[in-house]
Amino acid sequence: MGWWTEPLRRWTEALAIESVVEYAPATSRSAIGQWANENLEWHIQLDEATRVRFPGWHPTDAMRDALLWTLFNNRGAQAGSADALELDYRALLDKDVGELVLEMSAAAPIQAVSCEFWSYPGYLFLVRRKGALVDTDEAESAWAQMIPDVLRAVLGEGWHRVLGERQDVIAYLPASKVDEAVLDAAEFADAECMTKRLESVAKLLVSAIAEDAYHDVMVSVSRRIEQPRQLYAGLVSAVLAARLQWPDNVRTAVYGDALLPMFSALATQDAVEAFWQGLGERCQVPVDAWPEDWLEIVRGVISANLNISEAARILYVHRNTLIHKIDRLEQVTGYDVRNVTDAMILYFAALLKTQQIALN
Repeated sequence: MGWWTEPLRRWTEALAIESVVEYAPATSRSAIGQWANENLEWHIQLDEATRVRFPGWHPTDAMRDALLWTLFNNRGAQAGSADALELDYRALLDKDVGELVLEMSAAAPIQAVSCEFWSYPGYLFLVRRKGALVDTDEAESAWAQMIPDVLRAVLGEGWHRVLGERQDVIAYLPASKVDEAVLDAAEFADAECMTKRLESVAKLLVSAIAEDAYHDVMVSVSRRIEQPRQLYAGLVSAVLAARLQWPDNVRTAVYGDALLPMFSALATQDAVEAFWQGLGERCQVPVDAWPEDWLEIVRGVISANLNISEAARILYVHRNTLIHKIDRLEQVTGYDVRNVTDAMILYFAALLKTQQIALN
């Protein structure tokens, strides 16, 4: 049910006229909230993706003005919610991981977003621009023109919003539509794990935006949103997922898939120092004296699920070269990344080291 549903119902019943609400992307922002006549049929653009048309009705100027005033005067609550969404998003970008975790349970709900295609449960997809892939002017033009089409192609008909000066985009995908969106990713078509399905949709978005809107982007997916009161927590979780994304060259993140990075970010300074001290008991060599490429090696092997051949492919090195590097790392540190337990320790060490580098 949209913000327009009730006032539109009252008008059509009072005048005994027909109205059709349908998906129709706005030709420009200035078209929203305006009457237009197409093929001798009047319609109003309600928002970025929805219009209402009136087959067979020929209203006078006064009638059009009165209906427009009724509809958009009723829109005030929705506009306030949209403004609140942008303000909340801006504030969240300035928070660290610890503050974001606290915000997840904060009593600051966003009002329900009204859209004909919105239903619960669902997920928010946050698209953050990382850089243009072509000439800046051409990329900016493509971003403004193509993003609605890309979102519709990947996610289907639905709600999205451009946020602030950064022109980041947030979109909503009902859980009932995930299977439709994931059909183009055959490797995930039979996956039971919802996070894998959401990850495949996010990857499709990254690829489509690069191809059609000429931008390199990061796409993060929120926690499952069951009701309107969880919208704020959903927005926080999408921002948090992007913040916890690791390693740096990954372009997608799904909330719930980065629990270890979250715990490493929340670890107290005393806990971190105790970890480094315990790590040094085995190797007797300070981390700063480890091989220069140890972070890259650990990231590659972890990303490949400890499959050395796959890790060599990811790292663009020969398998034998990688084995030599791993043997050298084990010799210096006392930890073998091919061993599950050692790999977990090295993974956590890599997370802490990466965060330390970022802070410095």
